[in-house]
Amino acid sequence: MTEEQNAIQTLSENLADTLNENEHLRQRIEQLEASVNRMADVLEDRVTIRDQFAMAALTGLIADDPIIASDVPEAYRYADAMMEARKQ
Repeated sequence: MTEEQNAIQTLSENLADTLNENEHLRQRIEQLEASVNRMADVLEDRVTIRDQFAMAALTGLIADDPIIASDVPEAYRYADAMMEARKQ
């Protein structure tokens, strides 16, 4: 094998290694993107402090009577008032 053929062989092997590494990196990027998307979904579905205030208010509103539909918006009105109070 001539020196030129050796150089071509080496370049060919380096190219194959680079292509394999690029494929590996592409797959890893896809995995990371999927993880980020899952984390975004979790964050989107989390309970906010406003929701927690509303749950506490609703507990008080329904302590004596079963829940009725009008209690839920009222609970959020209480929650909004608590959110405003936190700013002061």
